[in-house]
Amino acid sequence: MWEPTYLDRVEGGVDPEAAFTAAYESARVLVSYGRDTQDPDVHARLMRLVETEGIEIVANLWAHTSAASLPGALWRLYVVREWIVRSDAEVARLYNRGLEASEVNHAVAGVPPLHGPDEVRATIDQIFGGVFTGDIDVAFDRSAALIRVVLAGADDRTEGIDRDKLETTASDLELAAHRHRAGVLLQGEES
Repeated sequence: MWEPTYLDRVEGGVDPEAAFTAAYESARVLVSYGRDTQDPDVHARLMRLVETEGIEIVANLWAHTSAASLPGALWRLYVVREWIVRSDAEVARLYNRGLEASEVNHAVAGVPPLHGPDEVRATIDQIFGGVFTGDIDVAFDRSAALIRVVLAGADDRTEGIDRDKLETTASDLELAAHRHRAGVLLQGEES
C-alpha cells in the first residue's frame, strides 16, 4: 500500500466530467457568440478558428467528445471544412463524379451547378455559416450530404479518401442534426 503523502504527489488524469463540461461550454459559447452578432467578419473568424488558433487547440477541446454532443459535431464540421479547403480540387472532382449516383444528397448539400474548387469552398463556408446564422441541424445535414456525394464519386482506387471515416463522419453529422431537432444537442447531454 502506498502512503497517503505519496498519493498526494501523484498527478492524475483529466476528470472526464470536467473535460466534457469544458468542451461543451466552449462550443456553446462559440455558437452563442456567432448567433448574437450579424457581423459577417465575426462569422468568418469563427469559421477560420482552426486556421488561426491551430487544429491542435480545437482537437484538445472537442475531438474526444461524442458525435452526439455539440462539441463533437462542431469538431466534425471543422474537420470537414479543413479537408475541403485543403483538397478543394479533388473534392470538387469527386463531387462532380458523384452527382448522378447521389442526386438527393446533391440537392441537400446545395453546391451550385458548374461546381469547381471555388464553388465547393464557398458552399462549405455557407454551410458552416449556417451554424451561426441559420439552423444548426441544416448545417449538419448539408455537410453530411456533401460528404455522401463525394463518396459516391470516389471508388476503391481513389487516393486520400478514407471511405469508412468519411461515412462515419457523415453519419455522425446526421445524428447531431437529429439530436438538435429533438432539442437535446444544445443541452450538454451525450446520451
